[in-house]
Amino acid sequence: MNRLCALAALALLVAPAGAADYKPHRDSYHAGRTEDQRPYVIAGVPIAAAFADSSYALLSPEAGRIGSTDYVKLWLLYQNLGGEPYLFDPQLHVKATVQADGEVLAGLVPAPPSRLAEAIDAEEQTGAIHARYSAALRSVAGEEPEQSAPAVAPYDAANPPDPAAAEAEAARARVRGPSYMYQTFINSAHNGLLKRNTVFAGRAVNGHVYIPVPDLDLRKCTKVTVYLTFNDGIRAVEFTPLAGE
Repeated sequence: MNRLCALAALALLVAPAGAADYKPHRDSYHAGRTEDQRPYVIAGVPIAAAFADSSYALLSPEAGRIGSTDYVKLWLLYQNLGGEPYLFDPQLHVKATVQADGEVLAGLVPAPPSRLAEAIDAEEQTGAIHARYSAALRSVAGEEPEQSAPAVAPYDAANPPDPAAAEAEAARARVRGPSYMYQTFINSAHNGLLKRNTVFAGRAVNGHVYIPVPDLDLRKCTKVTVYLTFNDGIRAVEFTPLAGE
């Protein structure tokens, strides 16, 4: 337990050595399907959509190395579906647990963008995000949300249907559809390296975070769990790797 705490604390201090470039490993990471989570592989790009009444997120992780340290590189889009602005800070609101080579590291947090400046060009990240995700998400822009058969209750004149509840349910169905992903992405603020943002109601922000994983070889990773703290609580999204070809 002491080693886990010590390594998680060390992750905060790890900085890329010199101007070493990020070198991705070949595995890709895929999420499972749950009631409030949908996994997709779009044009070869694995993306998970996680949703709740007041928040919506898209996630796509990969693993790689900068210098001698392995990183989880996470593309993250967050949309505030609540009624009030939300100060989203990746340093506080994104954490990860990694299982690799029989060990578990918990409480891992993203490296501050300032510590990545020598190794990662924020403008290049913006371009890379647009090239990778815009084309993929555009390919499903016309797809409709999944249709589910609603429960139809007998009409009760004393308790007529609630229009607000019906509208809320329609909104939940809409954000579960592939088309919603593209519209949210193109209308979001593009950070390149994701930094602290005040996200107003209905707005979204996206970018990369790099989570250092000291003393573990992510080529032997068996699971990555990302914890997101949003305005409506904490969301946990689990990913497992599929070996690259």
